[in-house]
Amino acid sequence: MKETKRQKPEKKVLLFLGVFVFGLLYFEGISIVLRNAKLTIEAQDQIASNEMVKNAISQKLFYDSRFFRTVAVKLEYAGHDPAVLRTAYEIATMKGPSNFENLFAFGVYVASRGELDQAEKLLKEAVRRFPTDPRLSANAGVVLYRAGSHSSALSFLTQALKMDPGLSYDIYPIIDGYGGTVEELVQITSVQPKSVLSLCTHIVSKHTVDSGPLEPVIRKAFEIEMEPEQKLRLISCAMNISLFSLAREEAEKLRADATFGGKVDQLLEEIDRKERKTKNH
Repeated sequence: MKETKRQKPEKKVLLFLGVFVFGLLYFEGISIVLRNAKLTIEAQDQIASNEMVKNAISQKLFYDSRFFRTVAVKLEYAGHDPAVLRTAYEIATMKGPSNFENLFAFGVYVASRGELDQAEKLLKEAVRRFPTDPRLSANAGVVLYRAGSHSSALSFLTQALKMDPGLSYDIYPIIDGYGGTVEELVQITSVQPKSVLSLCTHIVSKHTVDSGPLEPVIRKAFEIEMEPEQKLRLISCAMNISLFSLAREEAEKLRADATFGGKVDQLLEEIDRKERKTKNH
């Protein structure tokens, strides 16, 4: 019993020392985080240079991943040594491997240098880290499309438009601007009424109308349940790309629906008129 009592003060001392050491480490950790945040904020206002980044690389233990990403991005827009810039990005991704911003920024840089295999890997990992953001997938696709890696880009763009069809208003013009094809626009568009309508509207307004690539996707869209107004717009879409038989067939199905009133008759008359005009030309 006496031996047990003698051990108690020792245990208290050890416990106190443990708490004390933990406290020191905790506050040291907080100070490092705050210091890094301060350095990153300061870096945003500074003009990046090779020497500044080299100095940070030589003391990389004292800087976090956000700092290296910040200075690397800034250095891209100044005269820089590619080896220094690459090292800064590599350190950023090493220190923050789960930070999609580090991966994405590095991916954009190597894509600009034509290193498309590495760019695709980095961008794919960035999207994997943040899969719920359609704009991230869209931006990754745009970066690769502009760099010339179209097949890889289309998979990212397909994923983006599946999550948010509204992004088509940004994506379609970019594909057009870089020599894309109607087939590529069709490929990235998910078969749902809103998406197909956006696709059809864009193609009718920006391209020489060719019903070939569009017909299968429009036929599939008609099989999906949709709002009455969407149905009318999709019929008009089919008519505008000269799919007169399909447009007339779908319009006839709506004759018995009182929801549409006289709109169906007007639409059928317009289909007949456009078909006659097309044949006369």
